[in-house]
Amino acid sequence: MVPNGYLSPEYAQSLAEFGEIVRLPRSGIRLLRRDIDGVHHDLCGLYPYAMARDWAAIAEDIAELREGDAVSLVLVTDPFAAERCDWPTIAVWDMCRPFKPHQVVDLGRDWRGERKKKLRYLTRRALAAQRVGPVENPGDYATLLWKFYRRTIDRFGLTGIQAMSEAAIADQLAVPGAALIVAHDEEGPTGAMLCFDHGHTSNSHLLFLSDRAERLGTSYALYYGCLEAAEDRHCRLVNFGSGAGAVDDPGDGLLRFKRRWANREAATWLCGAILDRNRYTELCRQAGTANDDYFPAYRTT
Repeated sequence: MVPNGYLSPEYAQSLAEFGEIVRLPRSGIRLLRRDIDGVHHDLCGLYPYAMARDWAAIAEDIAELREGDAVSLVLVTDPFAAERCDWPTIAVWDMCRPFKPHQVVDLGRDWRGERKKKLRYLTRRALAAQRVGPVENPGDYATLLWKFYRRTIDRFGLTGIQAMSEAAIADQLAVPGAALIVAHDEEGPTGAMLCFDHGHTSNSHLLFLSDRAERLGTSYALYYGCLEAAEDRHCRLVNFGSGAGAVDDPGDGLLRFKRRWANREAATWLCGAILDRNRYTELCRQAGTANDDYFPAYRTT
């Protein structure tokens, strides 16, 4: 079976500007090899989380990595694998703790009827002003969606891997398993949502909004359109992700919005392994850090 979405080599390659792509041979996880100081390097999972062909095999992959030259490994686990894995014991982690819960819609339930009255009203109003649905050729929208995403970068001050380039977004629109839902009004596209399917599950990946999207309630139209389109593709679960930033903030506006749609949560875990303890300790000493809240501790971002 051809690997789709976050499991595909095409998705990994879209992030190659942030580091060399490394694939773990047993678990199938793809990572970024990041430079530390011009001499040493470490490994991190792809954004927004790592997916594996076989999570149970990661212990063997880590054992092999300890024989290599990487200093550490850090990743966020796939939320749909949470119920199948005992993360603290699945590998010899030096750090393993619950991360941000993700907001999931179980399409086998009455997700339309479960929504609160106000959400149903706002959705109807948004859909009355716009038509929304999947498109056959997502790549045709690459230039426009980059323009929309630049608004998001500027508005929220995104940096690093979240501040994706125009080329990265164009590449991701062509990833196997990609589904693009687009909203239009009489002036043209008002926004879009890019999702990646993995079997019977789908992950909302990026949201693109025009400068008139807030006035039109485009987010409501896109979330509804995403769920309807996922039903048509015979998906069972749709993951809308979590809130912004690296900290779980219950007051985050984006998280509150996603919770209004969700009818269940899925856990993610932040997992880290020290692969070369002597170098790790020395890098922490040089950086003047001993931060238990961030892994690896010699980095601040």
